[in-house]
Amino acid sequence: MSISLHVICPNGHNLRHLGEFVYETGRWLVSEETARQVTRVHIHEKQKLPAYQGGNVISWRADPEGTGRYYFTYRATEDARIPCSGGWGQELAIVRHVEG
Repeated sequence: MSISLHVICPNGHNLRHLGEFVYETGRWLVSEETARQVTRVHIHEKQKLPAYQGGNVISWRADPEGTGRYYFTYRATEDARIPCSGGWGQELAIVRHVEG
């Protein structure tokens, strides 16, 4: 199973540009098991709008402060600009994909 993580980041808030098409998200509260399965990240301005950015996850890391939150590093791709097909929580949605 893989997971697409959809998150709300208005105006690129908490996004870090690391290099050519590579970004790191702010920290998000998900379980470590979920973090391990995230293969795509989609960054949205608002829940009802398609993602304005996102891409393939390169790596993830736990918040060093031990908050149970995770950062995701991804390479931006044009095909990540999609609406969320799952149910939103307050600021994020976890969309599970079954392979096969």
